Amino acid sequence: MREIKPLREQILVKLIEDSKSRGGLHLPANMQTAVKVAEVVATGDSRYYAYGKEPITVKAKDIVIFPDGAGFSFTFDGEEYHMVPENSLLAVIVDKL
Repeated sequence: MREIKPLREQILVKLIEDSKSRGGLHLPANMQTAVKVAEVVATGDSRYYAYGKEPITVKAKDIVIFPDGAGFSFTFDGEEYHMVPENSLLAVIVDKL
């Protein structure tokens, strides 16, 4: 079986098509075109800077929001994916305990 392993600060996501995400966030119709809600599938290992590297702040199965047009989409083994740099993510949807 093949899998995709993002490099560096890249985040591999699958869009959540429903207007209400698994995280419970409801997006009005006008916002559905401005931002995308997706589930993280895999992440790169680190962000690299001149002074060193920092770990990625999201993990697989996190629900994230990013602006439409960030990153790029592609098909792999018949599935639609998006690759988005971590610095394009706007938010992570978290459950409040």
